[in-house]
Amino acid sequence: MPTTQVTLQMLEGVASDLRKTGATFDPATTYVGLATAVVNNGVNTVLSNLTEATYTGYARALGSPWAGPYQLNTGSTYFQGVMNKFVGPSDDSGENIVAFFLVDAETAGDLLYFVVLDTPVGLFSTLDALDVMLRIEQDAAANWDASIIANG
Repeated sequence: MPTTQVTLQMLEGVASDLRKTGATFDPATTYVGLATAVVNNGVNTVLSNLTEATYTGYARALGSPWAGPYQLNTGSTYFQGVMNKFVGPSDDSGENIVAFFLVDAETAGDLLYFVVLDTPVGLFSTLDALDVMLRIEQDAAANWDASIIANG
């Protein structure tokens, strides 16, 4: 039996397809949002299952442009988005954030991906902030994962 080996160039090609115009993670239309509640239906979760943050000053953030590709020691290839900073409000409209999500539009749109936080993060003043970065990674078997790296 012949052995099939995935090369870095092949992985880069598949990952690049994910972020092309009109593709799943199109740089012009991939937005990061914050949620205050989630009805987690697994793969059947849709945007209406999330309650989006509404505190004063909140808005979805464009998650790109994408940088990369970069290669990990594991052989995986990844692309990284820009760092987005979500700052709490200057009034009393703050909220606890329980999840991050990706959508394909600045308003409304379709849910692409979401991550429920282990512990809610409060954004109650301008001293509170969450830094969020997107990352698309593919392993040597061409399986991919979109992840959100947060620090808050």
